[in-house]
Amino acid sequence: MTDREAFGAAYRIDDDGNFTELWKTSGWYSFEVFLSADGKYLVRMGSFGVGKQPEKKDLGIAFYKNGKLLKAYSTADLVKDNRKVVQTASHYMWLARDNYEKPDPDAKLTLEWENVFRLKTIDGIAYQFDATTGQIKEARRP
Repeated sequence: MTDREAFGAAYRIDDDGNFTELWKTSGWYSFEVFLSADGKYLVRMGSFGVGKQPEKKDLGIAFYKNGKLLKAYSTADLVKDNRKVVQTASHYMWLARDNYEKPDPDAKLTLEWENVFRLKTIDGIAYQFDATTGQIKEARRP
Protein backbone atom coordinates (compact mmCIF):
# COMPACT_ATOMS: atom_id res chain seq x y z
CA MET A 1 0.00 0.00 0.00
CA THR A 2 1.24 3.47 -0.90
CA ASP A 3 0.41 6.37 1.40
CA ARG A 4 1.12 8.88 -1.33
CA GLU A 5 2.94 9.03 -4.63
CA ALA A 6 6.62 9.98 -4.58
CA PHE A 7 7.38 13.49 -5.81
CA GLY A 8 10.16 16.03 -5.97
CA ALA A 9 10.29 19.76 -6.49
CA ALA A 10 12.95 22.37 -7.22
CA TYR A 11 12.76 25.75 -5.55
CA ARG A 12 14.57 29.04 -5.93
CA ILE A 13 15.25 31.21 -2.89
CA ASP A 14 14.60 34.84 -3.72
CA ASP A 15 16.72 37.70 -2.40
CA ASP A 16 14.13 38.33 0.33
CA GLY A 17 14.30 34.68 1.50
CA ASN A 18 11.03 33.49 -0.05
CA PHE A 19 10.81 30.18 -1.89
CA THR A 20 9.51 30.04 -5.45
CA GLU A 21 8.71 26.64 -6.95
CA LEU A 22 10.48 26.16 -10.27
CA TRP A 23 9.01 22.76 -11.15
CA LYS A 24 7.66 19.52 -9.74
CA THR A 25 7.95 15.88 -10.81
CA SER A 26 6.32 12.70 -9.52
CA GLY A 27 5.90 8.97 -9.99
CA TRP A 28 9.45 7.84 -9.27
CA TYR A 29 12.06 7.59 -6.53
CA SER A 30 15.86 7.67 -6.68
CA PHE A 31 18.61 7.31 -4.11
CA GLU A 32 20.76 9.70 -6.14
CA VAL A 33 19.99 12.75 -8.27
CA PHE A 34 22.05 15.66 -9.59
CA LEU A 35 20.61 19.14 -10.11
CA SER A 36 22.12 21.68 -12.52
CA ALA A 37 23.33 25.01 -11.14
CA ASP A 38 20.37 26.86 -12.69
CA GLY A 39 17.87 24.35 -11.29
CA LYS A 40 16.38 23.49 -14.69
CA TYR A 41 18.00 20.10 -15.32
CA LEU A 42 17.98 16.99 -13.20
CA VAL A 43 19.90 13.75 -13.69
CA ARG A 44 18.34 10.72 -12.03
CA MET A 45 20.23 7.52 -11.35
CA GLY A 46 18.31 4.25 -11.47
CA SER A 47 17.96 1.86 -8.55
CA PHE A 48 19.96 -1.29 -8.07
CA GLY A 49 19.60 -3.69 -10.96
CA VAL A 50 17.82 -6.76 -9.65
CA GLY A 51 18.97 -9.97 -11.25
CA LYS A 52 22.23 -11.09 -12.78
CA GLN A 53 22.88 -8.69 -15.65
CA PRO A 54 21.70 -5.46 -17.28
CA GLU A 55 18.27 -5.57 -18.88
CA LYS A 56 16.19 -3.11 -20.89
CA LYS A 57 13.70 -2.82 -18.03
CA ASP A 58 16.38 -1.60 -15.58
CA LEU A 59 16.78 2.17 -15.53
CA GLY A 60 20.39 3.28 -15.61
CA ILE A 61 20.04 7.04 -15.96
CA ALA A 62 17.36 9.57 -16.88
CA PHE A 63 17.48 13.26 -17.77
CA TYR A 64 14.79 15.86 -16.99
CA LYS A 65 14.16 19.49 -17.83
CA ASN A 66 11.84 21.41 -15.52
CA GLY A 67 10.56 18.09 -14.15
CA LYS A 68 9.76 16.56 -17.55
CA LEU A 69 11.57 13.50 -18.85
CA LEU A 70 13.91 14.22 -21.78
CA LYS A 71 15.71 10.90 -22.24
CA ALA A 72 16.33 7.66 -20.35
CA TYR A 73 18.83 4.85 -20.77
CA SER A 74 18.60 1.34 -19.41
CA THR A 75 21.59 -0.41 -17.90
CA ALA A 76 21.54 -2.63 -21.00
CA ASP A 77 21.88 0.47 -23.20
CA LEU A 78 25.05 1.52 -21.38
CA VAL A 79 26.90 -1.69 -20.47
CA LYS A 80 28.30 -3.45 -23.54
CA ASP A 81 30.22 -6.33 -21.89
CA ASN A 82 28.00 -8.20 -19.41
CA ARG A 83 30.94 -10.42 -18.42
CA LYS A 84 32.32 -7.46 -16.42
CA VAL A 85 29.13 -6.99 -14.37
CA VAL A 86 29.56 -7.88 -10.70
CA GLN A 87 26.76 -9.96 -9.22
CA THR A 88 25.70 -10.09 -5.60
CA ALA A 89 23.08 -12.31 -3.98
CA SER A 90 20.31 -9.83 -4.79
CA HIS A 91 21.43 -7.48 -7.57
CA TYR A 92 24.18 -6.56 -10.02
CA MET A 93 26.57 -3.62 -10.16
CA TRP A 94 26.94 -1.83 -13.48
CA LEU A 95 28.78 1.36 -12.51
CA ALA A 96 32.58 1.33 -12.22
CA ARG A 97 32.44 3.34 -8.99
CA ASP A 98 30.42 0.56 -7.30
CA ASN A 99 32.81 -2.25 -8.17
CA TYR A 100 34.06 -3.37 -4.76
CA GLU A 101 36.21 -6.06 -6.41
CA LYS A 102 38.22 -3.49 -8.41
CA PRO A 103 37.58 0.10 -7.20
CA ASP A 104 38.12 2.86 -9.78
CA PRO A 105 38.90 6.26 -8.20
CA ASP A 106 38.26 7.98 -11.56
CA ALA A 107 34.70 6.69 -11.79
CA LYS A 108 32.81 9.38 -9.87
CA LEU A 109 29.45 10.53 -11.17
CA THR A 110 29.64 14.26 -11.88
CA LEU A 111 27.41 17.00 -13.23
CA GLU A 112 29.64 19.86 -14.31
CA TRP A 113 28.84 23.57 -14.62
CA GLU A 114 28.57 23.20 -18.39
CA ASN A 115 25.76 20.67 -17.86
CA VAL A 116 27.95 17.74 -18.85
CA PHE A 117 27.22 14.59 -16.88
CA ARG A 118 29.92 11.94 -16.64
CA LEU A 119 29.74 8.31 -15.62
CA LYS A 120 31.81 5.20 -16.16
CA THR A 121 30.36 1.73 -16.54
CA ILE A 122 31.83 -1.37 -14.97
CA ASP A 123 33.08 -2.49 -18.38
CA GLY A 124 35.17 0.68 -18.64
CA ILE A 125 33.10 2.88 -20.98
CA ALA A 126 33.43 6.54 -19.97
CA TYR A 127 30.25 8.39 -20.99
CA GLN A 128 29.68 12.12 -21.31
CA PHE A 129 26.06 13.25 -21.62
CA ASP A 130 24.60 16.63 -22.44
CA ALA A 131 22.36 17.06 -19.40
CA THR A 132 20.22 19.63 -21.27
CA THR A 133 19.12 17.03 -23.84
CA GLY A 134 20.12 13.65 -22.41
CA GLN A 135 22.10 12.88 -25.55
CA ILE A 136 25.40 11.01 -25.38
CA LYS A 137 28.20 13.42 -26.35
CA GLU A 138 30.99 10.88 -26.04
CA ALA A 139 31.46 7.19 -25.17
CA ARG A 140 35.13 6.35 -24.73
CA ARG A 141 35.85 2.65 -24.64
CA PRO A 142 38.90 1.22 -22.88
